[in-house]
Amino acid sequence: MKKFSSTLLFLVVICFCYGQSVNLIGTIVDNNTKQPLPFGTIEVFTLKTGTITDKNGNFVLEIITNDLTLDTIVFSYLGYKAEKLSINDFIKSNKIIALKERTITLNEVQITSKNYKTVLLGVKDKKPRSKQYTGLF
Repeated sequence: MKKFSSTLLFLVVICFCYGQSVNLIGTIVDNNTKQPLPFGTIEVFTLKTGTITDKNGNFVLEIITNDLTLDTIVFSYLGYKAEKLSINDFIKSNKIIALKERTITLNEVQITSKNYKTVLLGVKDKKPRSKQYTGLF
């Protein structure tokens, strides 16, 4: 019984030591207008995890890790430049990430019409050459 209780205590201690987590809470906003950016992307590459912001630009990301100094968190939004921070720098910051707009110049698009040939597929005469039976099996 003593061996069982010491093994159980050891497993419980290991679970608490390994399962330490950090909650990253913040907001993604536009750099110029300071308006929140809804449904932006937050990624942690080394842990292969991430989340998206809600309609107010807020997010909560729970990370279970032992060493926060090696991880980089990337904030991105369509039409904006991605922002990269180490997790330690994010924890020390004010938790508001301001993304700058990125303009993309597209080349001219030309739309031209194409002449299509109509082809009639299937049975062309109305009388079949042989008898057809359906629903026998």
